[in-house]
Amino acid sequence: MAKKVNNSLNFHSVIIVLLIFIIIVLIYNQYKTQTKPIMMTYSDSLSPRLEPVQTNLPVKLVQDSTDTVRNPYAPPIRYYEDTYKQLGFLSNHSTKLILFGKPAHYRRDKWYYYTIIDNIKLPIEVNKRKCTVQPGCDSVSTKDIVIVDGKEYMVNLYETELF
Repeated sequence: MAKKVNNSLNFHSVIIVLLIFIIIVLIYNQYKTQTKPIMMTYSDSLSPRLEPVQTNLPVKLVQDSTDTVRNPYAPPIRYYEDTYKQLGFLSNHSTKLILFGKPAHYRRDKWYYYTIIDNIKLPIEVNKRKCTVQPGCDSVSTKDIVIVDGKEYMVNLYETELF
């Protein structure tokens, strides 16, 4: 006689396999629908095929377009030139020397100054500070006293609207 197969054992096995399959499908769908941060490189953001990505950067709009501190798109207040210009002359009782100068970058009140004696560039000292090295020295005005090569000279600036 043939052995009788226990149908309840097979039925329970099929139910357990189906439950495990359903649980795996549910976990996979839940994992798939979770939001994940998208890591983008700079070159990815320029691709014409990608949609624009909303960034959550704390940007404060500035209403005053002339405020260059808070508005990075405003033009600079003053353009700096990298070349020395003749600003005036230095005089003492017997000689007159040409005064060359340029503004120090990022500092409104600091300047670089020098003069020329016998084709030699000589630094000017203002308040015991040489004006050819960083951070420069304080700006000079007409009738200020400066020192060149140990001698005192009086500053005479040209009257222009450029400075």
